[in-house]
Amino acid sequence: MTATARAAVRVTAFIVCAMCALAVCARAARDGDAKAARMRDDGLLDMFRARLARLDDADGDSGGADDTKVVTVGDVVVRTTGFHGELSCDVTLPRLSSRATAGVAFMLPRGLVADRDDVRSKTIDGWLCDAYGDVDVERPASSAGASSVVCVKELTEGARDGALERATTTARARYGAPRLGGGVVDIHIAPVRVAIRRADGVWMHGASARGGTWKVPVGDAQDAAATKIVSTVANALGACIVILAAYVYVRAREEKIKVK
Repeated sequence: MTATARAAVRVTAFIVCAMCALAVCARAARDGDAKAARMRDDGLLDMFRARLARLDDADGDSGGADDTKVVTVGDVVVRTTGFHGELSCDVTLPRLSSRATAGVAFMLPRGLVADRDDVRSKTIDGWLCDAYGDVDVERPASSAGASSVVCVKELTEGARDGALERATTTARARYGAPRLGGGVVDIHIAPVRVAIRRADGVWMHGASARGGTWKVPVGDAQDAAATKIVSTVANALGACIVILAAYVYVRAREEKIKVK
């Protein structure tokens, strides 16, 4: 190999290494920016969660002298397909002369739950959400606790008076105990609380007049009992077959030893 060829190989190797290093640095920077953004979003969600919890505990009391009750909130709208669905409400904004942030709290009874991974990974119409409380989606309604979903969104400056913002989150129904004849069970969702924080630190808030209702299908207790009996019998038969197979294997081994 000539000196020129060797020099070309070294230059090429250097360029490849440099490009790889730049790619690694760029990925690390993106990951760092994403982590910083998530921490900032989590802080914003925690602030609104605490604020909305105060409003809920005070049953709508302003909680501060600088608060104004000027936010109109529509009723909770429930859209479902079986055990999965969406909860939403329309927030009528007051006129905003500066940037502001809105927060909405959906309170879920123990018969409903939000998949936290699903809620955190989705941004619906600009709303960033997170789930709190008992968010174990595998737990049945009988042993589950309540949970909530808090959503926040940055509002643009100069929003016109009366503009609508629709907050939406996903949720799912927990499996409930079967009852005779099956059918559906109505799960009632509490009215939502809304808070808006202006850039000057003034809070505004409101609440919907009514919540919503989620109709959840439940199984027939008779079918459940029959299924339980069949499962018990099947398990017993399976255990007998395993014991019989073990017995046959041991006997065969003993006969083989005797022959030898």
